[in-house]
Amino acid sequence: MKVVVNDENNIIVYINNFHVDKVIFKEKEELEKYFLQLFNRLKKFYRIILQGYYDIKVYIDKFYGIIIQMKRDSIDYCDYFGNQIDMRITIEDNDSFLYHIDDIFSIDSKILKKVNIIRYKNNFYVKIIKPLENMEFAKLLENSTIIYDYEVNNVLKKGKPLNVFS
Repeated sequence: MKVVVNDENNIIVYINNFHVDKVIFKEKEELEKYFLQLFNRLKKFYRIILQGYYDIKVYIDKFYGIIIQMKRDSIDYCDYFGNQIDMRITIEDNDSFLYHIDDIFSIDSKILKKVNIIRYKNNFYVKIIKPLENMEFAKLLENSTIIYDYEVNNVLKKGKPLNVFS
């Protein structure tokens, strides 16, 4: 699990498939249990105490896992006592993440057989089409930045696929 705290009101949590524990994110009770555990982990291991109202977006990818964007709303918190949390959770219907890379030659040939390369606005993106081995996935993550929000749709709709084996 990787946690990025942009400021006290914006937190992004990256959780790969090893740590998702087969959670069914479409069921409300499962989500509530999972977020209770997540908040406890954030408090225990990262010393992040959450309180107030949060708008939470969950992005799911079958190859990577999940990314959770948590934005604290700036409403008046006088109704909250202690460390109570209220939240609105939205599951985003993105079916895949993309990986922005600077240099397509940094991608191993074994990985290239399991991905598509897309060019969009003079940038290169990798879309995984077959499961990667753990070390292959680690190499891809090391050489890329994960794209998971609205930009994915733009790249997929307007980008040009590259044939790297021709």
